[in-house]
Amino acid sequence: MKSVRFFARIAFFGGVSLLSACQIGSGARSGSDRGGADVLGLGISNKPTEQLEKISVEELRAYCPRVRLRQGTAFFTEYEKGGEGDRSKIQFQGSISDVTRSCKYSGDTLTMTIAIAGKVVTGPAVKGNATRLPVRIAVLRGDEVLYSQLHPHQVDVASGTGATQFVLNDPNVQFPRPTKPNILVYVGFDDGKKKDN
Repeated sequence: MKSVRFFARIAFFGGVSLLSACQIGSGARSGSDRGGADVLGLGISNKPTEQLEKISVEELRAYCPRVRLRQGTAFFTEYEKGGEGDRSKIQFQGSISDVTRSCKYSGDTLTMTIAIAGKVVTGPAVKGNATRLPVRIAVLRGDEVLYSQLHPHQVDVASGTGATQFVLNDPNVQFPRPTKPNILVYVGFDDGKKKDN
């Protein structure tokens, strides 16, 4: 009789174990999945997952043209009227020290944001406390000009500071989506005089 009870208990617990295994295998959800509390502290939350901006592989690998400083255009000197070439007649001198960019594709258009950093120093003939730096951004594909913009960027120079930093930001450099990595982006000072390439 004892053996019959023993085997009955084994059969009962075996059946319970089998049912549990079936529930786990059939995709039973945890308390957190059903909206319950995270009693185990495993970091499972019943709050909706925050939607992240999807970035395609194409965008991650997208071509973003490099920005180059055109030869001979990293420096700009402003002279007193009629004093060109005379160092004692220099009012302001500007220089570009760094450039950076970011790219965003939208349909058939590439939009670049280009930032240019530099500094301005005063000269012996300084007058006033501001100057306008003629900074040009140009995008070329071979001989074709895709974008060209002259920015007369004003820099307020505090007296007695020696050098004043400036940053110029152009977020609207737009042109057709490139089909090849053959785009040249140039930045530099453009005072209207011919520069060497």
